[in-house]
Amino acid sequence: MSPTINIAGQLLLLALIIGAGALFAVRTARLYRIMMAGAPTTRRGDEGTRLRRFATMVLGQSKMFEKPAIGVAHFLIFWGFLLLTVSVVQIMLEGLLGGFSLPAIGRARWFIAANDIIAALVIVSLLYAAYRRLRVRPWHLTTQLDAWIILGAIGAHLTALLLAEGFAAAAFGNEGYHWSLAGAALGGPLAALGPTGARIGYVAFWWVHVLLILGLVTYIPLSKHFHIITSPLNVYFRSTRPKGELPKIENIEEAEHFGVGQVQQFTWKDILDGYACTECGRCTAACPATLTGKPLDPKKIIVDTRLATYAQAGVRMLGRRETRAITPETPLIGGLIGDDELWSCTTCMACIEACPVAIEHVPKIVDMRRNLVLEETRFPPELTKVFNSLERNSNPFGLRARTRADWAKGLGLTILGERPDEPVDVLYWVGCYGSFDERNVRVARALSRVLRAAGINFGILGVEEGCTGDPARRAGNEYLYQVLAQGNVETLQGYGVKKIVTACPHCMNTIKNEYPQFGGDFEVVHHSQFIADLLKSGRLKLDGGLDKRAITFHDPCYLGRYNDVYDAPREVVNGLGAEVTEMRRSRNKALCCGGGGARALMEERIGKKMSHNRLDDVLETGCGTLAAGCPFCITMFEDAIGSTGNAERVQVEDLAELVAARLPKESAGAAAAD
Repeated sequence: MSPTINIAGQLLLLALIIGAGALFAVRTARLYRIMMAGAPTTRRGDEGTRLRRFATMVLGQSKMFEKPAIGVAHFLIFWGFLLLTVSVVQIMLEGLLGGFSLPAIGRARWFIAANDIIAALVIVSLLYAAYRRLRVRPWHLTTQLDAWIILGAIGAHLTALLLAEGFAAAAFGNEGYHWSLAGAALGGPLAALGPTGARIGYVAFWWVHVLLILGLVTYIPLSKHFHIITSPLNVYFRSTRPKGELPKIENIEEAEHFGVGQVQQFTWKDILDGYACTECGRCTAACPATLTGKPLDPKKIIVDTRLATYAQAGVRMLGRRETRAITPETPLIGGLIGDDELWSCTTCMACIEACPVAIEHVPKIVDMRRNLVLEETRFPPELTKVFNSLERNSNPFGLRARTRADWAKGLGLTILGERPDEPVDVLYWVGCYGSFDERNVRVARALSRVLRAAGINFGILGVEEGCTGDPARRAGNEYLYQVLAQGNVETLQGYGVKKIVTACPHCMNTIKNEYPQFGGDFEVVHHSQFIADLLKSGRLKLDGGLDKRAITFHDPCYLGRYNDVYDAPREVVNGLGAEVTEMRRSRNKALCCGGGGARALMEERIGKKMSHNRLDDVLETGCGTLAAGCPFCITMFEDAIGSTGNAERVQVEDLAELVAARLPKESAGAAAAD
């Protein structure tokens, strides 16, 4: 559908297409160059996973449907954009060449009709998106002028397209336009303008339609809607490494810089993340720090990195007031991003889980923490004691390393260093909390009883066990982490350890997903997985009867979102003859207790405590027992329950404690004294 235009019109159209294409190419090339100037990172391999993810997240828009209404609208806009692009090509070529038609589809009746239906559906979807911004106003969705420009331009060019078809039907009757649904609906009324008026209207709206399309082409690289090009690439290049693995600083002794202090130090994929952000705010809505009044807003972190990147490229984003004050000299940390924003993060990964375009927020935050710790020596004062204790005693509490195995006195456990001639099948990695924290020592003793009751040949490292380094790494002290990790890997390899069970998801994640960076490949399972298998196999026998307590389970971030372990803890509760009453935010949507990212070792001075916020979810269930599977979570909940006066309403018990309480007395063996 294009008017018959003379050579002057064709030359004008050609010049406009070339000009718009050139502007788009120049602006995109500039952003591409600044992106590729970022630090290198390998995002190749595992093409099957990448293609499956692309199919579900991009083509299927799977993440968008977690919010059904806007999900349907976005699905229609996305696919409408793709399909109508074919129509745009047809229109442009027909205008340039006169009478040209794409083979098979250019003048096909179904193609003409389908275009009108799609255009109408997209317009309705755009109207809903506008209504949502104007009236619904989700708190996490900020609306910039940029958004209205795009919504208006897309809606206007589709409206112009349908009006052009209506005027064409009025002007030319049955010359191919009767298959246009817009022509059928609008042609009759518009015919009242007469043949000349209809022809003028047709030509005018055809050109309006074309000019709006070309205007959008030039505008998109200067807008957040550049994500229509970058987000599919971002999904494809998302890491296929274990989710719980942070990147390692290679040859750290020789490194000139640590972490990220300015945008050019990010990897090219980190910069692509910024280009891909849709600013939907789903990450913000999921963030436990944001929800409790902390200065951290994951969306702002990503948007700030994008604004800094554009400033470095000499490109100013349009329709955004904040770009006026940003220059290439504006500091990233301490300028765009405040220290308190970075230290508020629990590294829970709820932001990454919620993001529909596969942005990886947490590694960026940790990289900026690395810069603050290792280059700027700027971090919360309580971390000074933590780092010193980790360095001297290999635990964050300032307790003497030689007391690490005191919790096991009287249990008769095998300690590998003391009984080198007694090989074990499984190493129980106790962790710092299980070894030193009075409340979690009870968990360590309970799990030991369970393992012995099942006849498991296991042992512990005792004083040779050291902190895995998780708090140091998440707090940005990569150098200290690497020292701790290398020492532990050497110890484990020295004893020929193959299989490890632990009650700490943080220890599990570090040993399983990050120690391979240092040559440490071990089979690591969480105690919920181990106990669930023991119950299913019949190796672990419990007293009969049903557990009539109302039990809810809190999914630890480092067990669930980091390692996709959701079913095993619930299977353990079911093995007790009970059922889990789910909180309204559970499994991959579970709210963080506030203890990850070394936050359990820092004061929470701003806003509501995150543990109190999560406790509200627990109390909402009406359950008197909160089952836990993480020492960090137990510590945070014990504090929340005590400080809010809810000790009579709910108690926290680790899964191992629940199971140990149901062991037959004759199975307790030598550990019965516990």
